[in-house]
Amino acid sequence: MKRRDFLQVLAAGGGLTLCSNPSALWAAPVSSFESACHEAGFDPRKKGNSFFVIGADIHYSLDIPKQPEAFRTLLRECSGMDPRPEFVGVLGDLICSRSLGFGNNGNEKAASEELALLKSDLDSLAAGLSMKLIPGNHDTQPREEDSKFCCEKLGIEPYHAFQACGAYFLFLNGGHDASLSRNQAEWMKAEIARIPNDATLILAVHQPLGVSNERGFAMAFPELLANRTGETILLAGHEHHDQENVFRLPKTFLHEFVHVSCAGGWKREGCAYWIYCLSAGKLTARIRRNPDGTFSALPAFNRLPNEMTGSIPQPFEAFSEDDLLACSFMGFDGMNVHSLTGADCGSYVFYLKEITVSLTPASVPPEARRIAILGRLASSFNGKVPEDTARHVFVSDRGQRKTEIRFLEKLPGDLFIYEIPDEFRSCESIQVHIESFGFKANDVFAGLAFVR
Repeated sequence: MKRRDFLQVLAAGGGLTLCSNPSALWAAPVSSFESACHEAGFDPRKKGNSFFVIGADIHYSLDIPKQPEAFRTLLRECSGMDPRPEFVGVLGDLICSRSLGFGNNGNEKAASEELALLKSDLDSLAAGLSMKLIPGNHDTQPREEDSKFCCEKLGIEPYHAFQACGAYFLFLNGGHDASLSRNQAEWMKAEIARIPNDATLILAVHQPLGVSNERGFAMAFPELLANRTGETILLAGHEHHDQENVFRLPKTFLHEFVHVSCAGGWKREGCAYWIYCLSAGKLTARIRRNPDGTFSALPAFNRLPNEMTGSIPQPFEAFSEDDLLACSFMGFDGMNVHSLTGADCGSYVFYLKEITVSLTPASVPPEARRIAILGRLASSFNGKVPEDTARHVFVSDRGQRKTEIRFLEKLPGDLFIYEIPDEFRSCESIQVHIESFGFKANDVFAGLAFVR
């Protein structure tokens, strides 16, 4: 597919295929795991067949008893399965208080108590049944290396590889902001090189693939998975609901499954988890344990790739290499932050109120006519645009001659495009200042570019 065609498809929503409410493709709920296996045509006792269980976002909290109780139900039911799963995995956000929100440093005492309670409950898992845990954003403070506090308390590795169910697994650490450290990237590259390209590879990370905030793995996967030809699956949590996406890789496709929280979504309706059924190392069916205690069988993939399936969206990909003159991201070399009010998550700012940034070098490329802001900038808050909180973008010359600039358009990929005034096109040191809505507005700043 030519780049121009791909961008047209992306603009029309073809960059991903999703199934956020795939009830029409589900079998009618049944009362037991055994009955769901029958509905799926899967015999867990047949030679070459096996299964594993995935829960997400268990959010252990001493203040919300429903959260631990939902996970205890998962532990109890998995321990009683016959045959048992090859392992049980949890996709991060194990606790609440290491980071109470985006950009938050949390409460160490409360986090220690939550981890102690979780560790005690993990001991109730049946002997011989393996538990695989990875950290999430609530388990990790901004810029905390390898989620060290949580991992040391639980005695787990921040990321690890293993084989099970005839497939290869990489359980990854998205940390607080889904940024990918150099050490983890090098480790991933080495591990993937050891795995046969045609074998089934299942990756797990807390955050789904993002394009502005939480973009680290999305930026790395196209290269890391470039030689893959076999079935390639990504398991994620974080969003507290179920969703299925599919993306094009150079030689195969990446199927992404986002999972409901173990407590049954934001309303904490009851225990929910997923069972993945494999035969000879290939995914053949999935079974959802519903919050009401029933089980629903689904096909391995609700959405199949086709000629309209797009690649993993990348930052600034709406521009050609010739048009993208200079760019950088929060947390990267080349991005200078002069002032900031908002939740600094490391590689992006959430709850953006105001920020002033410049690139290194700070001069505007002579050909630049537009500024592209990577992020999410709402034009109103709760349906209102009060004058004192309306979205504004300004440029200045070393903080002098601060001038509001004209919004041109919003492009696919979380891009907001503004015009550079004629009098600033030869500035030796241009700063960009953004004013937004602040806490609870969910506005994001992640990167900046100068464009033809």
